[in-house]
Amino acid sequence: MKIVRMNTSSFWKGEIGVKGLVEDQGETFEVNLYLGSGRVRDYSCSCSKGNSYRGMCAHGEALFAYYKEYQAEMSKPLVHSSSQVHTMIREYTNQEVARILEEEEGSQVKLVPTVLLNGRDVHLEFKVGREKMYAVRDLGEFSDAVTMGAYVEYGKELAFHHQGSSFCPESRGLLSLVMSLTEGQKSQREITLSRMNRDRFFEVLEQEELELSLIHI
Repeated sequence: MKIVRMNTSSFWKGEIGVKGLVEDQGETFEVNLYLGSGRVRDYSCSCSKGNSYRGMCAHGEALFAYYKEYQAEMSKPLVHSSSQVHTMIREYTNQEVARILEEEEGSQVKLVPTVLLNGRDVHLEFKVGREKMYAVRDLGEFSDAVTMGAYVEYGKELAFHHQGSSFCPESRGLLSLVMSLTEGQKSQREITLSRMNRDRFFEVLEQEELELSLIHI
């Protein structure tokens, strides 16, 4: 069994998202881990046992073990090349500029989901805004903008630097969920919720109102 690729992301309340590709006997499986307090709180795998309630499959176990080894290596002192230092400075500068400008722009941006029911499938689309709401047409680009603290214009009445503190407190948990489910994705208008992610979604929203749409076939 071989770990072909692994990506990690940090989210709200110290939660960690780990995504990876695991090669097993000539087949490649996509694995997602959702970590809290150093333990696997939830996971999914594209293999036949990936949605079982009997515990993690072998691919999930392999990715988790690889992640722990990676964390141990990352805790060691690092020697950065000049290009790595340049990248780190650029990302830090973007985040600091976004933080300063966010104070002027205000932190009342809302992220609002629309639940789309299509048979047994549950999909999510999103709108963002203050008073006037704008559709998020590419969730992958949206997540990248938040990661980089990028400035994005949606229309005449909405343009802001994207970072966690730019959103109102009620939307930040949902923002973390969106980022964990769309990392590395491109041209993605909606999210399809797996069974495990439906519980996460409704846990984040708690008693918030939802916009619901039924898709008729």
